[in-house]
Amino acid sequence: MCDIQFVKRDYDPARPHTSLKHKIVWQADLNPNVRDIPYFPSIIADTRQKITEILKSELEEKGQIKSAITILATYTENIGTYKQVYHRGVMCVLLLKNDIDGHLTKTAVEIEDKIVKFMKEGSGWKIVSIDVLTIEMYKLDARKSGGHYGLKRNQLRPKKWFLQNTRQF
Repeated sequence: MCDIQFVKRDYDPARPHTSLKHKIVWQADLNPNVRDIPYFPSIIADTRQKITEILKSELEEKGQIKSAITILATYTENIGTYKQVYHRGVMCVLLLKNDIDGHLTKTAVEIEDKIVKFMKEGSGWKIVSIDVLTIEMYKLDARKSGGHYGLKRNQLRPKKWFLQNTRQF
């Protein structure tokens, strides 16, 4: 069983950007063990149930959300220099509870690819630990007419496309 605890972070009024008021952040300090070699997909596997519960509860509360997962990783170079780097997954729109599993799988692959890319480009950087995992969420704004995020019926119909000749002779 996973003993990692997620904590909901409050909005920081010192950051005046208007979209940050609507941002929801859940954060877990992973307290890495020095003997363990960090492997991000295994961290996602260990925390998958808790992340799913958080996303489901926020989805029920907010209706529709967009979400991204970010990690803070620590790297070391052969000469003993340490560097911390954030790796962020793509922001994904979650309309239904069924979208969560795909989002987590896609994020795990994407962040692991970013870790591998950083180590290859850095020529000598090795990952030491994955220290923090955060789940960022924003509520999707419903349209003023009371609609929802998605396509309207007329946008689903096939369209006939044609090329117009705009040249003047």
